Amino acid sequence: MQQKLSDDLKKQHVQEIYKRLVTTMGVFRWQNPHGFQLGKNHEIAHYQPMFKDIKEEALRNSYSPLSKREWNRTVLKSEAFMESWKARSFRTRDNGIFKDEIMDYEEKWSGDTLITQKEVFALKLYTDFDDFQYQLK
Repeated sequence: MQQKLSDDLKKQHVQEIYKRLVTTMGVFRWQNPHGFQLGKNHEIAHYQPMFKDIKEEALRNSYSPLSKREWNRTVLKSEAFMESWKARSFRTRDNGIFKDEIMDYEEKWSGDTLITQKEVFALKLYTDFDDFQYQLK
């Protein structure tokens, strides 16, 4: 019980800090993936996504929601790309690893891995809709 109360107070404190930043500076935009150097402030690691998946975010975000027609058109474009010869040429050259120490997430891949349809779709959303690109930069 005591630990839960302590955790709740810490979360409330972090949320108050964030609200003050937004109030005085506008929306706070980090210039790198999480804005922290390794081993520095990790107080935002507890935040959860606002949307359950990319479709919900694309259709229901507050800054520039897509219409169902735009969503379906982007799905069709990414499917068409995946069937093209160009998709087969999008491969990783080397083994690699990505570590997000704030969110405690790690992704590994091997050389010669093909791009997936989900990755193509995410790139299409980012490149075809300027407002998404601005919000996600």
